[in-house]
Amino acid sequence: ICDYDSLLVFGNYVNQEMLYKDTVSKFLGCDTIFQTYLEVRSSYQLPISDTLNLCDGDSLLISSEYQSTTGLYADTLQTVFGCDSIKPIYLNIYSPVAVQQLTDLIKCTNDSVLVFGQYEQLAGTYAQILVNNNGCDSIIQVDLIDFPNIPIQPLPNQYICDGDSAIIFGSFQTLETVYYDTLPSVNGCDSVISQEIIYYPYYPLVYTGQSLICDGDSLLIFGQFQHMPGYYYDTLQDGNGCDSVIYKELVVQQASNTVDDVTSCDSYTWIDGNTYSSNNNTASVVLSDIHGCDSTVTLNLNIIQIDNSISLNGFVLTADMTGMNYQWLDCDNNIPISGEFNQSFAPSINGSYAVIISQSGCADTSLCITIEGLGTNENGLFDDVSITPNPTKDKVKINFGEVNNAKIYVYNPLGQLDETSKPTFIELQGVSGIYLIILEFNEQKKTFKVVKE
Repeated sequence: ICDYDSLLVFGNYVNQEMLYKDTVSKFLGCDTIFQTYLEVRSSYQLPISDTLNLCDGDSLLISSEYQSTTGLYADTLQTVFGCDSIKPIYLNIYSPVAVQQLTDLIKCTNDSVLVFGQYEQLAGTYAQILVNNNGCDSIIQVDLIDFPNIPIQPLPNQYICDGDSAIIFGSFQTLETVYYDTLPSVNGCDSVISQEIIYYPYYPLVYTGQSLICDGDSLLIFGQFQHMPGYYYDTLQDGNGCDSVIYKELVVQQASNTVDDVTSCDSYTWIDGNTYSSNNNTASVVLSDIHGCDSTVTLNLNIIQIDNSISLNGFVLTADMTGMNYQWLDCDNNIPISGEFNQSFAPSINGSYAVIISQSGCADTSLCITIEGLGTNENGLFDDVSITPNPTKDKVKINFGEVNNAKIYVYNPLGQLDETSKPTFIELQGVSGIYLIILEFNEQKKTFKVVKE
């Protein structure tokens, strides 16, 4: 066993190194002797042979426990026989190293300083860890300090007129804004001063209105007589000594010359009080316009005199006055004849006819003229007769039907008669217009209108 241990031998715990015996009686009365030799192995106390050094804050595992203070510690080992062997260990803890404070670093706001190999801009405490001769950490630190910010020092404002300039920090300036200049302070840091340019209230062009004079007159404007149309300006100074511009417009009303165009169906009484019964373009009068200036008005009078006479050529009625508007009338029924607006009119039946002649709002009606001899169509004698083509460009064909022996009368648009026999084709050789073709058979007549294009 190991020293300081014990062993149960023959019913007793023993710890001495010796031979132990025990007698046991068996059958037949004979004894049996058992013996055991107990060997005691010595424990060893080793001398102090190891000194371990640790940095303050570190620890070491000794006999299953971490140790972090200076002192003598025992470490238990086992021999080859399984007995304890005590090994003393001296643990030395190096004293903590005080933090070394370096001289403060002072900088200007927004500058940066090289601290422990890096440029730093923020104020604060910066530290660096080094290794000393014992292999332990050594700390050095430094405080980075900003000089207090020096606020911008504003100088009194500079007031100027719009368009002027002022010396700001050695230069002429014209813009309305804040200007800055940088100066070094007692700490070597920048000190900023400012000065603002402010415009006096600006009064733009002031319009004083419009004045009107007649051509040949003049008007006193800003101390001078003016007679030409246009804008006139004057410069005044306000209470701050700045310019203020006023202006006025001068309008020259020219003498006007106008023509009064008048069309009348009869005599006309004009603005001059005279009555005119014939055309006139020389009468004139001088009036005052709305501005009080002279205005000359000349009369241009056109008296429309309508000739309402008409002529009869054959069976064609023609108004004697040309270049007018025409409307032929049926006097028997006192109604306008639809579509009859030409200077000449060729009725297709007997009757009484007149024409309304008009122009520019003036009108007159001719006397009624009676037309006879255009015939009748009793019992539908001419119902089967046709003339084609109608309209035509030169000639027409007559389909006589049952009146093969009818006599033919052809009146051109001028009312001229061209009496023919009985051709099937009739060539219209005269001017373009309405031709009257009258067929006569057994004392009956029938009138046909043909248009030559």
